[in-house]
Amino acid sequence: MLRKLYHNMPFNKLSLSILLLLTTSLCAAQEEFPKPEVQAQYPGGYQAFYYFVVDSLQYPTEAKEKRIEGKVHVQFVIDETGDLVNESVKAVKSDNELLNQAAVDVVRKSPNWIPARLTKKGETVKQRIILPITFKPLSEKEEKKMMKRKSKRVV
Repeated sequence: MLRKLYHNMPFNKLSLSILLLLTTSLCAAQEEFPKPEVQAQYPGGYQAFYYFVVDSLQYPTEAKEKRIEGKVHVQFVIDETGDLVNESVKAVKSDNELLNQAAVDVVRKSPNWIPARLTKKGETVKQRIILPITFKPLSEKEEKKMMKRKSKRVV
């Protein structure tokens, strides 16, 4: 499903590409993060979260000027009410330190999510999520194209 969604994205190669990797495998204590049957979801789905990240991400000036590319894996927790736990947001793997704070900042700006559930109609539970964000500077032509598309999406 994610592969199909990724191919239907309205942008070609943007300054970032995202793939949500919903996982509990990095949890030290499985009791703290039980495996949900229904994953936590961003309101509007993955494509809405993709737009949120694209619209909110601030590419670090120094990295942009030096044309630095890289991937940052940001880990965060969505609690039982759908709130993002700000203290949980951190870069857990990175290609370049300059990009870490920008990736963490964009995730921290995220509005509430729909919480994970143990069963379809069951109890809500917290869930740890790892989000890889890939930074790649745009050419001037690509930047203009993206800005034009952003202006069309303004609600």
